[in-house]
Amino acid sequence: MNTYSLKIDEKNSEKIKTFLKSQNAVFDTVQYSIWRAKTSSFQAVLYTSGKLLIQGRNIDMIVAEINSLLGIHYENQTDSSFQITEDKYIG
Repeated sequence: MNTYSLKIDEKNSEKIKTFLKSQNAVFDTVQYSIWRAKTSSFQAVLYTSGKLLIQGRNIDMIVAEINSLLGIHYENQTDSSFQITEDKYIG
């Protein structure tokens, strides 16, 4: 997986930001963003709309950790894509 997006609220934004800090992410902002976190292997941008976009090489582990933080459960498919098994709006 190279791209993942999810709509989140401010409370969950802080959880994710704390987790990304633990991954040694460097924070700044880009246009229409609240924050952007960058590492050598991925970047995550939280937009003012509440959309979190994660892009990078092999982001499966980062996505799994974020989903776990937010209580989202998924099944790993054989084609390395994810399927959310619970309809859950985080916001």
